[in-house]
Amino acid sequence: MALSVDVQTRVGGPVAITLRGELDQSTAQQLRAAVTAALASSPLRLCLDMTLVTFVDSSGFGAMVASHKACHERGCNLTLEGVSHTLYQRLHVTGLTDLFGLTRPST
Repeated sequence: MALSVDVQTRVGGPVAITLRGELDQSTAQQLRAAVTAALASSPLRLCLDMTLVTFVDSSGFGAMVASHKACHERGCNLTLEGVSHTLYQRLHVTGLTDLFGLTRPST
């Protein structure tokens, strides 16, 4: 499945990157490119909306970590929104919940 990436600047808020579909080896570069483009405007906050993400593999997690690093290097705070219980579990197992400042979602 493809990945759809929509970038919007929220009034009074962060730049939001909404992802729809699968974040995997064939689509991870789309996330990296969207983050790079969004950082060109020097935002203070960038949010990845994961609500409509149906699957993330190791390449997708790698793109998420690279995005976090790119934001950090530019003084931008990266947050995740809409993290499902399943995605939270996978992030927890890989040790990435702390990196993204996530707390366990309610079930």
